[in-house]
Amino acid sequence: MKTISGGGFLSVIRSPRQAICQSIRSVYRGAAGDAANWSRDTWEGQRDCILSKCSRMVKVTEISDDDLREEFLGMNMKIDSETVLDAMKVLCIKLGLDPEALLEEWLALMVKDIAKSKTQERIITEEQVKAFQLAFESRKKAEETPQHSTPLSKTPAGRTQYRTPSSAPRSSTKPALNAGTPSTFGGRQQQEGGPSLWSGRIDFDDGIGAGGGNQQQHLRSSGKKPERSSVPFSARQNRLEVTATLGKLPEGLTWTQLPTASRQLKVCPKDPSSCLSQPYPAMFVKFQEVALALNNNIDDLGAEMTIAHSLPDYSAPTSIGDATATLGRLLPDLDGTLNPRNLWLQSSSTFHNGVKGPLDVELTPKFSLFPGQVIACAGHGNARAFAVNDIFQGVPPPAVKINLSQTDTLHIVVACGPFNIMGEPHDAPPEPLQELVRYVKESKPDLVILLGPFIDPKLTQDEAFLAQDYVEHYFRLMMELVIDEFVGKLRSHVVLVPSAGQLVGTPIYPIPPYTLDDCVRNPGLYNGPDYDGRIIFVPEPALLNVNGLVVGLTSTDIISHLCQKEVAKGMQGDERLPRMAGHLLQQQSFYPLYPTEVAADIAALNVYAKIRVRPHILITPSDMKGFVKILHGTVCINPERMAKGFSGGSFARIFIPPGKEDADPAAVTSLEGKCSLFEILRI
Repeated sequence: MKTISGGGFLSVIRSPRQAICQSIRSVYRGAAGDAANWSRDTWEGQRDCILSKCSRMVKVTEISDDDLREEFLGMNMKIDSETVLDAMKVLCIKLGLDPEALLEEWLALMVKDIAKSKTQERIITEEQVKAFQLAFESRKKAEETPQHSTPLSKTPAGRTQYRTPSSAPRSSTKPALNAGTPSTFGGRQQQEGGPSLWSGRIDFDDGIGAGGGNQQQHLRSSGKKPERSSVPFSARQNRLEVTATLGKLPEGLTWTQLPTASRQLKVCPKDPSSCLSQPYPAMFVKFQEVALALNNNIDDLGAEMTIAHSLPDYSAPTSIGDATATLGRLLPDLDGTLNPRNLWLQSSSTFHNGVKGPLDVELTPKFSLFPGQVIACAGHGNARAFAVNDIFQGVPPPAVKINLSQTDTLHIVVACGPFNIMGEPHDAPPEPLQELVRYVKESKPDLVILLGPFIDPKLTQDEAFLAQDYVEHYFRLMMELVIDEFVGKLRSHVVLVPSAGQLVGTPIYPIPPYTLDDCVRNPGLYNGPDYDGRIIFVPEPALLNVNGLVVGLTSTDIISHLCQKEVAKGMQGDERLPRMAGHLLQQQSFYPLYPTEVAADIAALNVYAKIRVRPHILITPSDMKGFVKILHGTVCINPERMAKGFSGGSFARIFIPPGKEDADPAAVTSLEGKCSLFEILRI
């Protein structure tokens, strides 16, 4: 066998015998520190491991050049260099893989390089062999990394508690759900047979709070590693600091002088027929139904773009001829992203049988594209691709008139979970939630909108806490605190929105609303006239009518999902995060990305996640930086999260003045220019 010198990326292996010897030495070298304490069984196990490795090495040393070439040629991958061929044979010996196994690993680890290839026959280079070896060894090292959590003891219920090496054992006794004496919390007598709110210690082991733990597995979708704040949450100095604002209050009025929340609001779905009201058989949809839903989306949006942009009749993306227009849905690469140099458009099956064609956007001055986006392109087709001169990225839904009361103002507080900070003990309400309760009691808003996830499982290392019955109990305690304080005492209205990241409830998008049984331990206590109509459970997503004001709500982080998939050109003058919210309006959908980043029922999404009318306010919480912007006549708000790792986050407050009689209907379809105020402030 030849000696391969590749700058150190492969070990020099001169014979199969040397490869086997190196493998045996590596087994003993890895266990040299513990070999003295090995038992007889351990020695026999290591002997079997070595013999197995040797037999595998002997097998792969019989590989011929033709075997490797034929195996990869079957997948249109050509090995035309002797140097590359020898390097791949060395890999087979070193990694213990036969040609078939090597091909399988290659397809799994080199999918991005395969997707980027523009030719049908792909040539394997020496650089790709180097990259494959590094990727294989990195994955193998990650799989062999031992877990740091060690079992402590058995709980009375038979569950095993876990702790990190740096945390000390703690007792873990869950308060019985049917034990305890009647007590008062929030000025109301609890029903016999249930514990008082937060009574007894829910003493779970939180390794992070004890000073240890691996934070890497608890990252949020923003991709940033949470850092432990040097200032405790209770000692922070930036409470109620305004980070983003839009508009102003009327002269002579402050937040503390707003009317108290005592009147009855009308909060209902804008369109009951397209509002999810109950659970549905998710994930039983047939692929024909998915195809039909995606195709209907192309047809519906294409018809509106034809009128809005005065476009001619659409041609297929593969047509060749003079200036024309084409319509379709953008298709992603194999890794789920878009490649501007290799864009493909799938047309409607209604008019062009779903034919797919490449797009050439080299001469397009500006665009902002993502997978699944329905677009119309103006240009001309040639033998290579459809040359695009201009891209139309959708059209906002029709506007509706604002029908606010001419005498009453509207004061809204919006907060999105999680409401628990990292490492927080579970024997009391979460600190961010307590701060929100304190602020709401001071400001007395008309409406409080709370979006999930209410408990973030990523912010705890406590395995016992994540047990289903523990989480449900903790969730109900939080909801009872909210309902008792906001509705029972303040007489405000509360809207509760579920989330795909929440452990309690259905995790399939779109998500049906919570029920009273899901949120409280004793539903009979909340059926009186004091609570009637003031606790509103809505689905995810939802389009609501709040006293004549249309409000769009979604708790799914579509902003960051689109940021990860978007490709843009010539958009330097636009702010990126608000532009992501603008895509929702232009695509007329709360979740226009396809394939989705969350578990979703596509057929149900096309019915219950559509934005059929232009909302006056669109609330899209995200891990990304908060913003308040007017886009296409809609005020788009990202209030961020109530908790961010070890520290507190942000929430939003909104003030809407009374409505006015106006002869011009177009003047009352947007909140732009009115004495409204939208603020994002720190908790």
